[in-house]
Amino acid sequence: MKDLVSVIVPVYNAGTYLAPCLASIENQTYPDLEILLVDDGSTDGSGGLCDKEAARDERIRVIHKENGGLVSAWKAGASAAKGAYFAFVDSDDWLDADYIGRLAEKASGSGAEVICGGFTIERGKGTRPERVTSKALAGVYEGEKLAGLKPELIGHETRRVILSRCMKLTARDLFLSNMSYAREDIRMGEDVTVMLPCLLSCERLVLLPDSYGYHYRTVEGSMVHHYNPGLYDNVKRLWKILEEIEADYQVPDGTRRAEREFYYLMLLELKNQLRRVGKDADEKRLIRETIVSEIRETDLARIQRENPEKPRENANKLLAMMIRCPNKSAVEAIQRVFQSR
Repeated sequence: MKDLVSVIVPVYNAGTYLAPCLASIENQTYPDLEILLVDDGSTDGSGGLCDKEAARDERIRVIHKENGGLVSAWKAGASAAKGAYFAFVDSDDWLDADYIGRLAEKASGSGAEVICGGFTIERGKGTRPERVTSKALAGVYEGEKLAGLKPELIGHETRRVILSRCMKLTARDLFLSNMSYAREDIRMGEDVTVMLPCLLSCERLVLLPDSYGYHYRTVEGSMVHHYNPGLYDNVKRLWKILEEIEADYQVPDGTRRAEREFYYLMLLELKNQLRRVGKDADEKRLIRETIVSEIRETDLARIQRENPEKPRENANKLLAMMIRCPNKSAVEAIQRVFQSR
């Protein structure tokens, strides 16, 4: 494939991570690139670094905008992009030099395809990198084979297909036609709102074997790695969007699948609450009451009973026990386990 690929990088106060990220993109072996850097109102000088790189490399364009969050940033980049395919890279991550080339060589030129690789989790501090790939078998999915995979995209403890907007080449028209599902008020799981409809409407999906050239850096203090007080409301809003997408694409048993996906999202929210450290007895009691209230309010015990798949991850097995019997003693016991980790 020799089509132009638009590499879209949302940038907000990226600090020291931005320079190696941009260097890894500029050094790609694939020749036909445009690089869009979307400065989302940075206050740490990241926007100036973007301008400096643009003056040095004619492939780079910079979009400066008021801060609106990650979704608004990648939407702005996608709307301005000219490429036949989009590749997204977050500003604290980096790529192997042949990353885009390996994806591009599997593209057919179709306007309705997604080429999906895996990625490498980089935790730093002497920790060994971890490779992650889609659980579905590698290969080309079209026709009946693709139709059989589409209903399984959500509602499982582990993803059949990685639903991040990164680690992929996504055909331009496919992405833009599904971008309306993505909302700026979704701050966790936001990629699912665009990639789920893209995959449900694609006509060709390629899952690459042994493709780990996208390096995902875990950053201490990022939204997914510390307590998020707005996560519960976020998860409930995301559930409704997933129900809408499943209905619009007439996925068999879509409402139930969206509900099961909500269950796994709620496991993340319960972990979020369990890791909170109360400063005094009243605050600890409030945390326990919040956990019990969320379980009961969302009817999580029923959803768990009706789910034919039982949790396999050890932490999720503990949460399942608590969900079955959400009382003070159960919450206290599991809270001690999570806070000791």
